[in-house]
Amino acid sequence: MQGVDGQNERVGGRSVAAPVARLDKGPRLLVDTIHTIKQERVLTSPKIEPHPHRLHWDTRYRDAYQERLPSSLLLRWLRRLRPGHALDVACGAGRNTLPLAEQGWQVLGVDISPVGLHIAQRVARQRSLSVDLVAVDLTTWALPLARFDLICVFRFLDRGLCPLLASALRPGGTLIYETFTVAQRAYEGGPRSEALLLKSGELPTLFPMLEQLEYDEGIVEEDGRSRALAGFVGRRREE
Repeated sequence: MQGVDGQNERVGGRSVAAPVARLDKGPRLLVDTIHTIKQERVLTSPKIEPHPHRLHWDTRYRDAYQERLPSSLLLRWLRRLRPGHALDVACGAGRNTLPLAEQGWQVLGVDISPVGLHIAQRVARQRSLSVDLVAVDLTTWALPLARFDLICVFRFLDRGLCPLLASALRPGGTLIYETFTVAQRAYEGGPRSEALLLKSGELPTLFPMLEQLEYDEGIVEEDGRSRALAGFVGRRREE
């Protein structure tokens, strides 16, 4: 995929787009590229529609969605950061996208599930929040270079995406990343595949170009369930 100016670059063998322009205010659903569509339209995209992950998450959001509180790690760090441009990766139904907007961030939320994004869009309208939402397969989406002051990733893991996330930060920008570890297998729910679970101490090693500001891993209680999580906060060094 290309950025709005048609320029792509390569990082870690994958394509990244040149910086995208800020869109007009208001909650918007976008699909596979940076252009607006009518808000009332049901999202369809030949690139992501057949993807099994999309089918799984569309069904889950349609049949079993429950609103969840935003990440406590994110809320704690937002008190220390000055609002700017933020990217919420695998944002789902906007659990963390909407709190970012409420704190004054210009937020782009991306996820493979249009159904989840429709939920986020609806709530954003109810709260009069300005957010941009993109339905996209993250394994092929071209991230813009040096575009974001903050990138958030929660409950998602694609190790090959990590160098691109670091490159998408502006110098001085912050990454907040929290997801499951292999210890989750001892508890109900969460992923089971090794590809989706972090080894102990692995998360900081995925971002060698970032300065580590915080790292923790352990068992936390959320919504009455135990979650084995690792949380990392890093900053791209000033150039």
